[in-house]
Amino acid sequence: MNLNELFFFKVFQCYKDTNNKINIGSHNEKNCYFYHVAISYENGIKTIIEKDRRREPISFSEFFKKLQKNLKEEENFNLSIDTIFEFKKNNKYLNYYTDSLPFNSQNEYIYYDSDYCKNEIEFYYHINRYKKNICRFFKTNGKCTKKFCNAKHIKNKNKIEDEKNKENNNKIYEDDIDKGIIYFENIINKWKEKKEIQLKEIIDAYKYILSFNNSYLSKMQINEIKQYYIPFQKWYDDINNNSNNKIINNNQANNQYLNINQYQNEESNSNERIMQDISNQLDINNNYSKIYKNSNLFNSLNISTNVCHISQYESIKLGEVVKYTFAMLNSSDGVIIYGGDKNNNNVKGISLKRKERESFKKWFNTEFFKLLIQYENNLKYKFYDLANNNNDECILIIEVKKIKDNKLLRTFSSQKCYIIKENILTNNKVEKNRILNENDIIELDTREYLELLRKKLLLYYSKKYNVNININ
Repeated sequence: MNLNELFFFKVFQCYKDTNNKINIGSHNEKNCYFYHVAISYENGIKTIIEKDRRREPISFSEFFKKLQKNLKEEENFNLSIDTIFEFKKNNKYLNYYTDSLPFNSQNEYIYYDSDYCKNEIEFYYHINRYKKNICRFFKTNGKCTKKFCNAKHIKNKNKIEDEKNKENNNKIYEDDIDKGIIYFENIINKWKEKKEIQLKEIIDAYKYILSFNNSYLSKMQINEIKQYYIPFQKWYDDINNNSNNKIINNNQANNQYLNINQYQNEESNSNERIMQDISNQLDINNNYSKIYKNSNLFNSLNISTNVCHISQYESIKLGEVVKYTFAMLNSSDGVIIYGGDKNNNNVKGISLKRKERESFKKWFNTEFFKLLIQYENNLKYKFYDLANNNNDECILIIEVKKIKDNKLLRTFSSQKCYIIKENILTNNKVEKNRILNENDIIELDTREYLELLRKKLLLYYSKKYNVNININ
């Protein structure tokens, strides 16, 4: 994605959610450029959940909308091209969020100088995180099936070691990232340092974003992005052409707004054009298979990993999640599944209201906060609604990627160390989706933990430096 495509990624709602007149069915939301909603009914009250919505990283659209409103409604509102706006949290005009997740301390959220990421999409696709890590799928298999992958794809294998060295030196690797994104990231960092921006800087920055072609947005959506910005762009262009009249007042502004309103009407009068935009959008990601109850779990969700744990419980057990997550982090790639039938590996589903799902998300992001930061691509989760869902039935999949062999993690609260039994992993290594039972997970005492860590370190450094070390 280029700068424009990244800036508006998951900002607009998918037409497949908004247009109920077209029988479009389900599609692959994970590989869709737009965000999606889910409808929940509780006590007769309809609630719309924005499942994967991402705010604009900086609220430029809302910023120009507020300025336009003030120019229309406030008689004495004067605006200079050099007017300064603060760049901080809860600003009246301009807001942004940092590349951080909230964390909990004594049941109170500790806030940063700016807002924080509200969900995983905002976190992993923040401009400061985008393309900073190597894609493990591309590195392992030479290809990545994720259409909008936020990691780097390095085609030259010889560059991987160079990449690691550059990461150690806190340098940005530019082989697989749009140069415009890097340039814009530098602009934002300068703004954060001085905590204030002149209006002309904001106009220039937004103009730079819009200068990139967005191959996913329709004309109608592009017009929506530009409608409040156009008067200020024209005004700034006129100032650059004529250095006089640096103040815009209400009388001048009204002329500008009349023009932009006419522009909006011209773009929205044709129903045929709007329907064509919708049709074009519906062509994206239409190869998704519905997830039905009693279908094969692994085929429906395209799961192919080393080990799986299918929980037997009808609700999410937090202690079980912690135990199996750390065991897989220490031992093997795997998934934890809630909503599967352990007897036949079919889709069963568990009933979880939207509030319960949101509570789990908050718990997960708090419980594994350090891991989500330190091991960004090693831990992720997703809820899948069943296609024949009529009572909030869903499946929860937690994907875990094993950490490096020279490390061994313990749980944060109880300092327990869980691993998968070695014979489970060594027997038939080529077999996929091996089902784990409770007795396949063992807890190490302090002596066992230190001994296993010692062996891991010796084995790791013996391979790294190509030396023979007696591990036993």
